[in-house]
Amino acid sequence: MDGLQSRYPDVSRDTIDEVVRSAHSRFADRTVHDFVLLLIERAAREKIQELVACRC
Repeated sequence: MDGLQSRYPDVSRDTIDEVVRSAHSRFADRTVHDFVLLLIERAAREKIQELVACRC
């Protein structure tokens, strides 16, 4: 999450935590656990990008 925080410094830590928890819940039951963290970060990054774009 620190990588997301440094990439999106204008987004609050609480928002990033919430987005990551939401992304994690989407992948929690997947059988391929090796890639779950990558999938979570990608999904969180995409959602944060949407949130940042809406602020324009």
